[in-house]
Amino acid sequence: MGILHLITSSIIDANKAIKQSQARDNNETQTVAVENRYSIEIPSFLSPTTKLSEDAAIQYYSKTLDISFMVIDESKEGFIKEMNSFIFQIK
Repeated sequence: MGILHLITSSIIDANKAIKQSQARDNNETQTVAVENRYSIEIPSFLSPTTKLSEDAAIQYYSKTLDISFMVIDESKEGFIKEMNSFIFQIK
């Protein structure tokens, strides 16, 4: 049972490495728009999700590369207020 598990794990790891390499080498992008207010180009290997944050206007992830990306739509003043609050909590 141990050798079968080792072989299976090796195949899974090799497959993941191939997918990661393909994603990194893919230079294609996709444009994502939010209600005709703004748009952003993101790598095409990212997939849409709704599981990162309920506050995010845009959220994408790649399970293969274990990365995520989100845009939280708020005013500059609101962002500064939140960041200052966060910084003061750390100190």
